[in-house]
Parts: sequence; C-alpha cells; structure tokens
Amino acid sequence: MKSDWRATGAERMWRGRESLEVIEGKAVEIETESVSLGARLTELLAEESPEELLRRLQSFKRSVEDALARSSSAFQILRQLESADLKECARCTEELEQRLSRNPHYRVLGKLAEAEQLVAELTAPAQAG
Repeated sequence: MKSDWRATGAERMWRGRESLEVIEGKAVEIETESVSLGARLTELLAEESPEELLRRLQSFKRSVEDALARSSSAFQILRQLESADLKECARCTEELEQRLSRNPHYRVLGKLAEAEQLVAELTAPAQAG
C-alpha cells in the first residue's frame, strides 16, 4: 500500500510540468512558460530606447538620493554646499564625500552617475549623425 501512495505522490509532484529533459544523465524540468516569458522580456528590453533607459536611471537615482537625504545628515549638508556653489568650502565638501564613501546609497549614486554617463556616450554618436 505504501508503494501505491508513493507513486501517487510522485505523479502529483510531476503533474503540471511542461517538459522534462535529460541533461548529463539528470532529469531537468523545462518550463516553457518561463522560457517564453524570458524571451518576451528580452524583446521588450531590446525595444527600449536609450532615452527611456536614461529616464528610468534618473528616476531611480532620485529615489536613492531621497533615501540617502532622509538617513544622512552629511549628505544633506553636502547637497546644501553643492547647491550654494561655494568654492571656499572645497575642504568641507571633500571631508563630507570621504565620510559618505562608505555609505551604500552614496556608492550606488556614483554607479548610477556612471551608468547615465555611459548611456549619454552611447547615444551621442547617434544624435550627431
């Protein structure tokens, strides 16, 4: 009776699987729905324009900046100094940037700025030509 129960359990476990492939002697489940979803997602991302990508990067950057501003007084002061464009405060700005260099949000902002620059560089020849 136990073997019947196990067979039924195995049937239930494998029921609903789209495809079962054998790779290197092991059974591997291939879900065709996931594969087609991945293909559609790839198509959508390929269709995204550089301008749309840049817009999304800027939106994400603003949200990271807002989170950092809420949690870091050093970043709040740095923002104020940068917006006032005070040349005399270069030493203060450097010290604040040094303090923030270990903050994950601040580091992500740096990477997002790099990504924005990369997208701008990639689109510049297309716009000039």
